[in-house]
Amino acid sequence: MTEQPARRLTLDLSPLRDSPRWRLLWGGHLVGFLGSQITVIAVGWQVYSLTHSSLAVGLIGAVELVPLMVLGLVGGALADAHDRRTILVLCDSTQLLLAGVLALNAWSDHPRLWVVYVMAAGISGTSALAQPALWAMTARLVRPEQYPAASALESTGWNLGAIVGPAMAGVLIHVFGLPATFLVNVASLTVAVLSLARLGPVPPADGAPRMSLRAIADGFSFLKGKPIIRGTYLIDFIAMVFGMPRALFPAIAARLGGGSGTYGWLAAAPAAGAFAATLLSGWTARVHRYGLAVTIAVLTWGGAIALFGLSRWVWLAVACLVVAGAADLVSVIFRRTIWNTLIPDEFRGRLGGIAWVNVRGGPVLGDIESGVVARLWSPAVSATSGGLLCIAGVVVMAVLVPSFNRYDRRSEPSPTTTSAA
Repeated sequence: MTEQPARRLTLDLSPLRDSPRWRLLWGGHLVGFLGSQITVIAVGWQVYSLTHSSLAVGLIGAVELVPLMVLGLVGGALADAHDRRTILVLCDSTQLLLAGVLALNAWSDHPRLWVVYVMAAGISGTSALAQPALWAMTARLVRPEQYPAASALESTGWNLGAIVGPAMAGVLIHVFGLPATFLVNVASLTVAVLSLARLGPVPPADGAPRMSLRAIADGFSFLKGKPIIRGTYLIDFIAMVFGMPRALFPAIAARLGGGSGTYGWLAAAPAAGAFAATLLSGWTARVHRYGLAVTIAVLTWGGAIALFGLSRWVWLAVACLVVAGAADLVSVIFRRTIWNTLIPDEFRGRLGGIAWVNVRGGPVLGDIESGVVARLWSPAVSATSGGLLCIAGVVVMAVLVPSFNRYDRRSEPSPTTTSAA
């Protein structure tokens, strides 16, 4: 007798097999995300080539932050008020045009730096508008028992793009140049739009509110009296602000006696760990204590980051980051499963918008926190203290929000209003 997917250790592919519509969504987004990761690297390389300034490269994040924070909330309200497939088509089509402008600018004899910054901000803003709709669609297209598997597959695509995209970008820039590299993103987004065109409508839930500031505020109001959902935001914020060491990678690579190659290994290690964990994620279907699973994962993340700061050998530092990435993947799977399980369809977009701002804003604050501590003491102290503070924050949260760790999926029915198609 063939073993059932829920009993396998390896990645559960049943959502791809059982839901053709979700398969279209996942495949199209994977191709589009891969192209976006290529563009991220190409933009950074072009800015540095034009300015020879690391500060100028850092300003890319600065120009991206405001549209990300503002439009993430707007995108959440849009996703609850309008057809979610239509939102993704419009956003991906806009990004396609922006990538085309980047290609034309790179082809010109005198590429304009301000054009690169404006296009980067535009891409960040349209991504923020699209992401809540993307997250909100999964629960409409797969069965509730497949939520953990679908979350694992979403993370698989994300981490695969984060690993393969930068590597492809380096090769493409070297062999074909920047204009052709930007055109690869145009092609990838074309595939994404065509996939969405075949998906069919994903209309808002019955009785969904119109897009308005009141609707955005209602999204925050929904969190009142919802400690389990609030806990998913808070615990991730703790992990990202105190335990995100990416700003320390160059300095720690130098401390370990390495150069750019070591830096590359450190930067890729978390995504590699997350990707490896997705391939062994079949066990997640057997877990019902979702909050406790997230807590254990974030404690593991904090411990791995603290040990990373203490590492004296490259192999140990890389290994710690691989473990941290795997733990983060587990946290992502169960946080998304909690969202899909406990958030009604008419609120998924707005809560997804809040989650996107939290997910993207937390690491930015983490970069600031780790950089300040590293300046006052050292990069090693910054990483280790950040990991320990992450653990302490999770312990405090467990005391203040005990219901988060007690939450058992089997004891509460899903409040969703629309079944999977």
